[in-house]
Amino acid sequence: MKYNTVIFDFDGVIVDSWLGIAKGFVKALGAYGITETIENVKKMIGPPFAKLIIEKYGFDQEEGKKAIMIHRKYVQEHGCFEATLYDGVYEMLQTLDNMGVQMAIASNKPIENVKLQIKYFEIEKFFKEVIAQDTMQTRGEKSDLVKEAMDKLNIKDPKKVLMIGDKPTDIIGGKKNGTYAVMADYGYGSEEEKETCNANYHIKTPLELINIVKGE
Repeated sequence: MKYNTVIFDFDGVIVDSWLGIAKGFVKALGAYGITETIENVKKMIGPPFAKLIIEKYGFDQEEGKKAIMIHRKYVQEHGCFEATLYDGVYEMLQTLDNMGVQMAIASNKPIENVKLQIKYFEIEKFFKEVIAQDTMQTRGEKSDLVKEAMDKLNIKDPKKVLMIGDKPTDIIGGKKNGTYAVMADYGYGSEEEKETCNANYHIKTPLELINIVKGE
């Protein structure tokens, strides 16, 4: 086995959750008179929305916080359950677990939403650590979350670790910590992001990750 640890991004890798997330963000913007399309919001999923709403839409800190709470309320009450597991994810996680691979999540999604969804989809048993953001997504960059996961897993050799994500921030977050990086081409990354992300590996389906872990 070439790799003994896999750290996963969450949205766009394990769950196809864009619809509920996007609907919540559109609702939050609409409460402040800003019209945005669900499809445009889909393209933005990855980096923290709590920063995006300030940097892209011009909200100040206080208004941004209030708007994000509208988004969070929708996602927690409705959006989390408008998601689905990608085909093959459960089988992939079960196979890796049977192989003795330790697994963790490092996500920019708020921790309460990640925990809600892994319980809902009955996959929480597969993950030794779940590292994610606070409600206002202030816990640093993706590389900080990956490092925290690696520290909690007591990683000694980062070259035995795979970081898998669907956005360049995930690839960078892994490589900054010395891991190898996998781009999930089935996720939310654009074609340009997939081509220029400098990942070590690309997969078109979740089950393809198994052979990478094995070194085949």
